[in-house]
Amino acid sequence: MFFKIINRYNSKSGNRENYYSLVESYRNALGEPSHRTILSLGYNIDNSLPFKEISNKLNDLVAGHRNLFPLEEKAEKFTWKLYHQLVKGNKIDVLNHIRKGMEDWETVDLKTLTNEDVR
Repeated sequence: MFFKIINRYNSKSGNRENYYSLVESYRNALGEPSHRTILSLGYNIDNSLPFKEISNKLNDLVAGHRNLFPLEEKAEKFTWKLYHQLVKGNKIDVLNHIRKGMEDWETVDLKTLTNEDVR
């Protein structure tokens, strides 16, 4: 999955603006590479987000891999929001053991952890 950013006319604002979509690549019946839009995000997306890192994390989550180090807080929240939208909308295939395990995940602030029994 990756983010596709298209500059197009926004009828609400009357200006040309960036339109954001989450897209996956696949091969059609003729064997040609094509893109399929999984989720349309619209115009009002913060363009300072690290889209490459977010798409990498989404790909890892879909594959069932867990990342040890989270993204910056804003990007992490955005990633999980997108992931939950994809799962709830059945836009992606998620293995049942991953779907069940998601309920047990919690976010931990690593700065607050301390170890009292250091060798």
